[in-house]
Amino acid sequence: NGVFLADVSTFEAPLPEGFVLFEDKPPRFSAEEDRAAFARALTFIEECRATLRSLLGKNVSVVIDRKIGTRHPKRPHVIYPINYGYLENVLSADGEGADAYVMGVDKPIERFSGKVIALVHREDDIEDKLVVAPEGASYSVDEIEKAVVFQEEAYRHSLILHQ
Repeated sequence: NGVFLADVSTFEAPLPEGFVLFEDKPPRFSAEEDRAAFARALTFIEECRATLRSLLGKNVSVVIDRKIGTRHPKRPHVIYPINYGYLENVLSADGEGADAYVMGVDKPIERFSGKVIALVHREDDIEDKLVVAPEGASYSVDEIEKAVVFQEEAYRHSLILHQ
């Protein structure tokens, strides 16, 4: 979800979802302020990624906000083949709770506690995703890829597995 800054005179309605239109010219910042803000953003992204990597092998609790069998809120042609949610007290680089795919549960659920077995590292996005499974369960790279392809096919990514 990108944000686009523009002068009102440059666009005709309607704007694409997620875009912001300013009534006047967007605020201008000095090159130094831009560089400092960019450096802070990169640091925040790396800190979030390091936090998610530190959860590999740990037990976590996932709040399910997209249950198996439901439609994606922005892409209605996509139906979730697995439960998907977030960790309440762990931030991702988008400023929201860290996202998690839940493996090994074939019915819609509200919450799930399990072990982080892998991390989906997105190379062309700021967010990585956790893969959580029941304690003692193990999945191959191919099984995880097959479970998350419905969403991850849009990104260059790699899997980091808990050893």
